[in-house]
Amino acid sequence: MQFRRQAPEPASLNLTPLIDVVFLLLIFFMVSTTFPSSRMQVQLPQAASGQVRHEPSPWVLSIDAQGHFMLEDRPLNDLTALSQALSDYRKQVAREGVEGQAKRAPVLEIRADKQVPYQRVIDVLDLAAQLNIQQVRFATQPIQPRN
Repeated sequence: MQFRRQAPEPASLNLTPLIDVVFLLLIFFMVSTTFPSSRMQVQLPQAASGQVRHEPSPWVLSIDAQGHFMLEDRPLNDLTALSQALSDYRKQVAREGVEGQAKRAPVLEIRADKQVPYQRVIDVLDLAAQLNIQQVRFATQPIQPRN
């Protein structure tokens, strides 16, 4: 009797479970990771005469307590970078405007921390005046009653 040798099956590695585990780990780390906020932490001064505005959103310039700038979500290093960004904003507003409607004047809202050096705010106001941005608002928070 002659026995036939069976050819061994080629070894294979099933990658499906490995891929499943890798994707589960990827999803876990994506969900559990916190990303740093791009918003600048600003503690606004309080004012009793503050008004809530329902007008179109202006460009928001934040100035933190150390005097650093952030225009919208874009950090800016110094007054030169701020000047360039505001100039670009001015040009963008000039290009906008729907036919039949008057072009809106640029509005700049300053959200300065209550500890920011006064000179820093004056520098921004001077820069806005040089760029002919005439509508400037200051953000405040309502006065909180003391308990």
